[in-house]
Amino acid sequence: MENNTKARSALPYYVTAAAVIIYAFLLPLYKPMHYLIATVVCGIIFLVTDSIMSKKAVTWQMNTAEQMEKQAAKMKSTGNPEADALLKDGKQMLANIIRAGDSTGNETVKQKTTEIVAVCMKIFDYVQANPTSASKLKQFMNFYLPTVEKLLTSYQKLEATDSTGENVTKTMNSIEGTLDTIRGAFEKQLDSLFEDTAVDITADISVLKNQLAQNGLAEYQMTGNNLSEVPATAQAIDEIQQVLSQGK
Repeated sequence: MENNTKARSALPYYVTAAAVIIYAFLLPLYKPMHYLIATVVCGIIFLVTDSIMSKKAVTWQMNTAEQMEKQAAKMKSTGNPEADALLKDGKQMLANIIRAGDSTGNETVKQKTTEIVAVCMKIFDYVQANPTSASKLKQFMNFYLPTVEKLLTSYQKLEATDSTGENVTKTMNSIEGTLDTIRGAFEKQLDSLFEDTAVDITADISVLKNQLAQNGLAEYQMTGNNLSEVPATAQAIDEIQQVLSQGK
């Protein structure tokens, strides 16, 4: 099943704006009638352009359960068995989550499910590129993701009862509200994966600054226990450029 959404083109707005500018340059705009004529002409241009472009609306393909299952089946090995297993099992769970979200008649729940899936895909993309990070996602895979699948499946079953009873309604509202918390938690999980990268980059910057200072290519002053950078002199800038040119 294809799950597509169409977005209207912005081109009619650009064409109309261009028409206004051209009209202002070529024709007079100093009487009320002139402005009325300009409005009518530009309105017609917008309607005609919009009518043409609406037939060519941009189609964006969303993740579907079937697509997710195909990705899991055709996934290329990362060279790390733990990461490979995580990606395969994770995408299968996402397929179940998407299927459960699509089955509900609540558009808000569908949207929240789509947002959760999008964050999960970013997490899996990171693991694909950094297989060793799989070891940090055991709780995510063994508890958090299965719980999301369970909650959405339960929501789907409760909705299918067509009951308006207090317990059913309260439970469904609770699940819907929890989806926001889950999305936020998953975004933090994604951010935590970049912790090592941030530490490495910070260390590299520190080493670079110290090396530049030792080589006389940058000036620093002591501020407490930290080195704070002072704008480099013209001579230092010239020396840096010479070093860079020698390295080419």
